[in-house]
Amino acid sequence: MGWLRRRYLWGLVLAVMIVALIAPRIDSFTASPIAAAGAASVLTQHNDNNRSGGILNETMLTTANVNVTQFGLLGRLPVDGQEYAQPLYVPGVTIAGSSHNVVYVATMHNTVYAFDADDFSHSTPLWSTNLGPSVPASDLGTTFHDIANEVGILSTPVIDQNTGTLYAVSFTKEIVGAATTYIYRLHALDVTTGAEMFGGPVVISATVPGSGPDSKNGVVKFRAIKHLQRPALLLANGTVYLGFAGHGEQEPYHGWLLGYNAGTLAQTFVFNASPDSQAAGFWQGGQGPAIDADGNIYLISGNGQFNINTGGSNYGDSFIKVNPSGAVADYFTPSNQLTLNNSDLDLGIAGPLLIPGTSFIVGGGKQGKLYVVDSGNMSKFNPSGDTVHQEFQVTPGTNRHIGGSPVYWNGPSAQRVYLWGDSDHLKAFKFANGLLGTTPDSQSSVTGLGDASVEMSISANGSTTGSGILWAVQPTSGTNNTQERTGILRAFDASDVSKQLWNSDQNAARDAVGSRAKFVAPTIANGKVYLATFSGNLDVYGLLPTASTPTSTPATPSPTTTPSTLTPTATLAIVSPTATLATASPTNTPSSGGILFSDNFEADPVGVAPANWTATGGAWPVTQDQSLVVKQTASVSTAGELTAGNPGWTDYTVSVDVKAPGGTAPFGILGRWQSFNNTYLLLLRGGTTWQLAKRVNGTFSQIRAGTFSVVTGTWYTLKLSFSGTTISASIGNTTLATVKDTSLASGQVGFHTLTTPEYDNVVVTSP
Repeated sequence: MGWLRRRYLWGLVLAVMIVALIAPRIDSFTASPIAAAGAASVLTQHNDNNRSGGILNETMLTTANVNVTQFGLLGRLPVDGQEYAQPLYVPGVTIAGSSHNVVYVATMHNTVYAFDADDFSHSTPLWSTNLGPSVPASDLGTTFHDIANEVGILSTPVIDQNTGTLYAVSFTKEIVGAATTYIYRLHALDVTTGAEMFGGPVVISATVPGSGPDSKNGVVKFRAIKHLQRPALLLANGTVYLGFAGHGEQEPYHGWLLGYNAGTLAQTFVFNASPDSQAAGFWQGGQGPAIDADGNIYLISGNGQFNINTGGSNYGDSFIKVNPSGAVADYFTPSNQLTLNNSDLDLGIAGPLLIPGTSFIVGGGKQGKLYVVDSGNMSKFNPSGDTVHQEFQVTPGTNRHIGGSPVYWNGPSAQRVYLWGDSDHLKAFKFANGLLGTTPDSQSSVTGLGDASVEMSISANGSTTGSGILWAVQPTSGTNNTQERTGILRAFDASDVSKQLWNSDQNAARDAVGSRAKFVAPTIANGKVYLATFSGNLDVYGLLPTASTPTSTPATPSPTTTPSTLTPTATLAIVSPTATLATASPTNTPSSGGILFSDNFEADPVGVAPANWTATGGAWPVTQDQSLVVKQTASVSTAGELTAGNPGWTDYTVSVDVKAPGGTAPFGILGRWQSFNNTYLLLLRGGTTWQLAKRVNGTFSQIRAGTFSVVTGTWYTLKLSFSGTTISASIGNTTLATVKDTSLASGQVGFHTLTTPEYDNVVVTSP
């Protein structure tokens, strides 16, 4: 049904009044604009308040049709910043008189978007609203490197389907005269228009009694500039809960949990995990707090002082149960907490999973140890050794983090908890009689990276055989730091995760992810997978229109606005050379957005130059580096160049993966190459600079240049785009320069070097 307005349905008014009498924490809500209950929705992070990660009403995607032939990228929806928030999905929302399935996206530029979740032919959202100027990451301290560019809406919002309200927290920098202030606000937005509701927004503030280093006169005050609103929002029992930690480890900060009335936005709840000390923050890898049927809230804190056992009030590295009144009802703290704290082995790097239908909480941290905690008796702290319900080392070796939160599915043959630790394999553990099997029931052959979390979700049609799919997104190289990392989306059979069904690099020309959004799980709804990115897009995957003929990659639209805080040299995408691209001969007249030419050198014999390429100086044999690549191996004093393609190409984009060889000599790619004396070049020079240049009639001249640090042995994606007289140079999805130049109108593509880099995954596309 559409909007139900109280002025038309007086009977509903009476019902709402009765509900208000028996549930006084819910105040004056309007009726819902959302379709009748029973339709699939994703209203909160990790899909439910248990944080199970499960979407259990997915009937379209199965283990039989999620494969490289039938499943792939459908489209990209442009946004104005990085996405740290999981996309949310609501079907049957009436907007401007029409019903839409809607996907909601929030960005670090403080913008919330509502897109039609099924129409990718238009990049214009159904509505969007900006919630104020974001905070430059550089304002948060010189040692803060966890986030690049800007901080705006960092946490995943939450939607009340009954009232048609989306709750989100913005972070803004506001300058009035000589005064600069940093403010968190809680917004309640109408899901049909983006308009503020319930008199919002409200400024977030809090105080508690305490003697911490930032206390004054026995009071600890919430300071926005020192805190990061990282955990997803929790909505339960008429209250919206917000969790906070610090910007990296920059003290003083605290673990705050605040509650606000969902109907009035009045503050109802304040908890501080370190009032007489500092730290003990709630990061949880973006995972929201979990809540049980009795309204008890479960969190896992990070590093900080622990002294509850000696009469103190500080809960560093602890599982914490907070009752509906804001008091701690129980807790569990590992016996080696002091070691965890001193060694930066946060327990709360990932969030809690409350196994549905049970009293058991599952979680772990940087130590790589998994805990099963009984919420009815959490066992508190025992300095002689843990007496928790269950614990075991789940990732082998030293300091292999559990960076991504575990997920759960009650499948056709067993209940399972899934975990993918850093530098480890995806593992599935059977859960029975309150215990996890300590040996995996199945595990994948794919290995994760060190200090690089993997985020997961489950889609299934209840417990139906063949419906369970585990979706995982991970970087292809690098770690969880500020640099953009090329991502890969994978799908596994949830009944046997040794079976990988599909991944986005199997047909990278069509399905490649771009820059992965760290700590953001995929959202699955109505046969589609919605994936947040750092590329200025929401990627949407699903069943292809014609299963036997996979579609070409849709053109990636540019973001509608560019955040003023984005700096081209700060976020460089790094990729792995494992993508699978078909070798093609060059063409000149493809359809718009089609592939002119691609080569990953997999069809070429090792030790000889690749087919379809011509060398002008240097030696260019195909060699083995994970996949087959081309490497320049000769000692060259002028330059070695390898070229391919059609001399008549005019407007196109060439993208090439390049592995940095070390040293100070330049290397890079060529575009509109007509001869050694006439070409455009995008070069990395001396390990510290990039350079867009040209050679015209043998004369070399610089067009633009900039600085960044390049890491030896790391893969970078270099791109040159040509449209008439406009030339754009990029590294990954970061545009370095866009210029006008009339020197060369057409030409081939190629590689240029004075050293020994490796090249792979060449793709040339038309506009």
